[in-house]
Amino acid sequence: MSGDIFPAVEAIRMIDEVDLTPPIEVPPVSLDAYPENVPEEEHRWLDSEIRRLKKERNAYILAHNYAPSDIQDVADAVGDSLYLAQKGAESDADILLEASVLFMNQILAIMKKSHQRVLAPDLGALCSLAAHADAEKIRQWKREHRGGIVISYVNTYLDVKAESDYCCASANAAKVILHVLANSDPSQPILFLPDVYLGFYAAKLLEQENQSLERLWLMMGACHVHDRIRPYHVEKQRRNYPDAAVVVHPECGCTSACMRQMAQGMTPSTHDAVSFHPRHGAVRPRDAAKGCHHGHRSRQYLSII
Repeated sequence: MSGDIFPAVEAIRMIDEVDLTPPIEVPPVSLDAYPENVPEEEHRWLDSEIRRLKKERNAYILAHNYAPSDIQDVADAVGDSLYLAQKGAESDADILLEASVLFMNQILAIMKKSHQRVLAPDLGALCSLAAHADAEKIRQWKREHRGGIVISYVNTYLDVKAESDYCCASANAAKVILHVLANSDPSQPILFLPDVYLGFYAAKLLEQENQSLERLWLMMGACHVHDRIRPYHVEKQRRNYPDAAVVVHPECGCTSACMRQMAQGMTPSTHDAVSFHPRHGAVRPRDAAKGCHHGHRSRQYLSII
């Protein structure tokens, strides 16, 4: 089932029934990866040494939103995959060091300038979502659907991107999909991969544009972390915080269920209490509390990312 390709209608029907366990072994997070488990003296030395080497070697450090807070603190740019790719491409530093999963380091490697080197902190930092995407299955689909359009999510490795007509990040997925719809023949099949939950989001865009779902195909893949976020997790927190708005990343395992509930009137509408947003840019952990303006009452948000 992992990496298999189905018509969107069939794939969406199977979402709640299939096992989307990644085809790779996901290693446990070591205890020393958590900043609170690093002795303060060692933490200060590491911070100082990284900043010294960064200046000495003309290095530019990029960190994904998911990186621990101490990594973000020494980074020059923090954000999602699209933002980091843009910032990395803008930099003239001799060394680009990106704290992220490997497919993001690959993106920098093909965008870098001739004098630059791209370093990955850990070559074993694989992505469970990218592991679902099988380039040979994509080639087989293209052989069976001549003229078909392949849109791959950024969470893929270079062999998959090479088979794709478009590549998108969560921050611009909607724009890319709408562009494809506006610049293709309605008879052309579209394959969106590898995230089936984001594919469900794509299906909703087709429906909004009055396009038939018959032309859309989806790959059965998911991030092992996002897949674990289920509707009952959202409902539990909504009971605890009934006045809070809910912001859901479309990769989450609760996406399809929340959208179905909204369509059936079981939960408030998107514009009222539940909205779906990609990650973009960055909010550093220590800055998260700065969203409350003096003299104003801020609304609570449940962020499901």
